[in-house]
Amino acid sequence: RPPRSTLFPYTTLFRSSKAIQPLTTGRDHSNKFVVGFFGRLLVAKGVATLVELAPWFIEQGIECRLHGTDTEHLLAGGLPPGLSWLGQYNAQNDLDHLMNDMDLVIMPTTFYEGLPIVMCEAISRGVPVLAYDGGGLRDVRGMHCDLRVISPNIKDLKREIIQFKNTPSSAERR
Repeated sequence: RPPRSTLFPYTTLFRSSKAIQPLTTGRDHSNKFVVGFFGRLLVAKGVATLVELAPWFIEQGIECRLHGTDTEHLLAGGLPPGLSWLGQYNAQNDLDHLMNDMDLVIMPTTFYEGLPIVMCEAISRGVPVLAYDGGGLRDVRGMHCDLRVISPNIKDLKREIIQFKNTPSSAERR
């Protein structure tokens, strides 16, 4: 297995005096647009992309919350400002509450995805999803008004996040 620095080149952004712990409560985001990532925190699932975007999230008034297991120990050295980690979640018991606090679920994965359950869970709760077109995701492009599937590049990802931020929620569109 290659060294972690090869897998995750952003480790310098995570340097801190102690490892972070998951947050136990969400913040009041009445003035912030909140994007969420759900799943195993893996390089292939796009965590590196979210880390790279951390300063941009702050500039745009966006809060990015990571939900899931730090499988590759990517967060051991801390998180850059602009990202928060809420730790593992129980899909059966926690998703209603967690999704209720989201304005957008983001899936910047380069990993082959079939039909991600998190995508279905978000859409079923009226939370829009923005995803890279890995695997089966390209096949569901255009199938739902709350799902946008884009090519994997940061410029398009930023543009689409801002478009969601400036667009009324699905509840308001109904």
